[in-house]
Formats: sequence, C-alpha cells, structure tokens
Amino acid sequence: MPKKKSKKAVSEVPSPTTVLLLFGTIADTTWRLFVPTLLGVIIGLLVDTHFATKPWFTAIGVIAGALLAFELVYLQMKGIKK
Repeated sequence: MPKKKSKKAVSEVPSPTTVLLLFGTIADTTWRLFVPTLLGVIIGLLVDTHFATKPWFTAIGVIAGALLAFELVYLQMKGIKK
C-alpha cells in the first residue's frame, strides 16, 4: 500500500516579505539591546576616569543602559502586538 503524505509534514516556505520583516525586527531588537548598554559603559568609564571613581559610574552606566535597553525592547514588542 502506498503511504499517504501527512499535511503536517509539508512545510511552507515563507515569502521574501516575511523574511525581510523578520530580519528587520531582529536587527531592530539587537540595536535596542546593545547600544544603550554600550553607551552606558562608555559614559561610565569616561566619568570614572575623569573623577577617579572606578568602578562606580561604570556600574551605574551598565545598570542604566540595561534598564533603558529593556524598556526599548518592551516598547518594541508592545508595538508589534498591536
């Protein structure tokens, strides 16, 4: 007896538009995660070097950058759900 093909086994190839939208969303999320954190580190290092307070302002910069990054990603995801 010939085997029947299951409809679940057939996978659809996403359209180029879908792939571009997904890639754009991934790229947008990536910069939202890394740029604020890196800027917090850089600004913290500069302030620590100027005032000789290592590592206090670097730590504050990392925390502030991470909080800003999470807020930016949250707002992005909130906008995607609409």
